[in-house]
Amino acid sequence: MDLDAIDIQTLIIADILGSITPEEKIQLNKLKTEYEEVRLQYEYIKKELASEGTQVAGEGYATADQLIAIAGKRKRNKIIKIFAAASTILIVGGGLLYYINSSMKPDSPTFMSDNVNDNIIMLTVGSKKINLESKPLENVNGFLLSSNHKTLTYTGASEIYTASTLTVPSGKDYTVILSDGSTVILNSASKLEFPMKFHGNSREVSITGEAFFKIARNTQPFIVHTPNSDVQVLGTEFNVNTYDSGTVKVALVEGSVKMNAGGNSVLLKPGRIASFTGKDITTNSFDLEDIMDWQKGIFRFPDGVTINEIAKAVPRYSGTKLIVDQSATGKKFIGITYNRNKPIEDLLFQLNATKEITSYKQGEEIHLK
Repeated sequence: MDLDAIDIQTLIIADILGSITPEEKIQLNKLKTEYEEVRLQYEYIKKELASEGTQVAGEGYATADQLIAIAGKRKRNKIIKIFAAASTILIVGGGLLYYINSSMKPDSPTFMSDNVNDNIIMLTVGSKKINLESKPLENVNGFLLSSNHKTLTYTGASEIYTASTLTVPSGKDYTVILSDGSTVILNSASKLEFPMKFHGNSREVSITGEAFFKIARNTQPFIVHTPNSDVQVLGTEFNVNTYDSGTVKVALVEGSVKMNAGGNSVLLKPGRIASFTGKDITTNSFDLEDIMDWQKGIFRFPDGVTINEIAKAVPRYSGTKLIVDQSATGKKFIGITYNRNKPIEDLLFQLNATKEITSYKQGEEIHLK
């Protein structure tokens, strides 16, 4: 009998809910005996479902597929998280997922770890380029730079205006503490332009990509320029996202900000996000968890996200390219989370578990069909 990871999870769920057949019970016990990772997954799912209480079992869902379907009724369904976490158990230990599949399906495709590109985090100060990943200390233009734990700090008393650009490639993130004490956390594929020391009546920087700002309180207004808007603040915490061409999103966590775009302006209150797509500025509430989690390398895709949107975003976060075959174009998903700190197989497992698509490797490329 051919088995894949979702088949194994189906057996586990059926056993926990008491709907497993005698033949399936024997098969599951054999897997648990032969593969430690399957046993660990069994214990993990059993524990997590127990923590959910009897509500899940009471709903009468006896298979993994049906349990996953509950996610359509609950936001951030814990069941999805259980499977996502449990899937990593099948991936560790020398690639058990591949071993089980290949021993029963000789022609099944396999997957390697993230093929993160080797681009480096660069700082350009004036005309000098500095590799922040190879030089923990650097003296340039009168400023002493220190790069430790993915954070840039610097000191210096130069009164000469010195323009700088911090570039963060795909698959990485980085933090810079500006001369006024403000902190900027840059997401993958982002760029920050800033002066080494602020001069004049305002503090101004420019951002493309995504960044979270913690602005030090100061009488000088702090202005963030984006390709399509300006954000003005005094002291606050907010997130700026310009990943989508022609779109700017500003989410306010604390304090107040004023967004100016397209001849319009909006004053935001905490918990509100402003979006500008080239014409009007619209505001809505947002999930703080989504804004804060990307700083930990966790990205939650909104319910209803298409496979094309996932494939577009993942290379930015991981450096791994996903190719969507024509047969998968437009398919939608719920409850999908990508963790940059885990292998790309974790995301592929979530997608495969929905049975909406199948991932396979062709040469060095990962395809979704």
